Amino acid sequence: MKKNILKFAAGLMIVAATATTAFAGDNGPITPVKLIGYKDNQPVYRLTLDNPENDKVTVVIKDEFGVILHEEVMYGKTISRNYLINTLTIDASNIQFEVSRSTSPAVTKVNIKADKQ
Repeated sequence: MKKNILKFAAGLMIVAATATTAFAGDNGPITPVKLIGYKDNQPVYRLTLDNPENDKVTVVIKDEFGVILHEEVMYGKTISRNYLINTLTIDASNIQFEVSRSTSPAVTKVNIKADKQ
């Protein structure tokens, strides 16, 4: 239990230090991605996005080799999604969240070190 808490805290610090970015070139929504816990020893990340213009938002999750693990299109003024990343089935040490809006050519990229347990 103590070991899992330490891993969670270390992972949270890494994510907090590297995962908060904003859409480039505007005062648009901030895109934080946070490690919120584990399910079946696999990390669960939460993406929270403020989207006051209610634009179409596309989220693509890739591994470090560019393989798409998940792709999703969302609408809403406030978007929050949880993503369980099965690190046992991927051979990557980094995961990348790419977030883009239909009204902006900018793509926000958030790199996260894959937490393998």
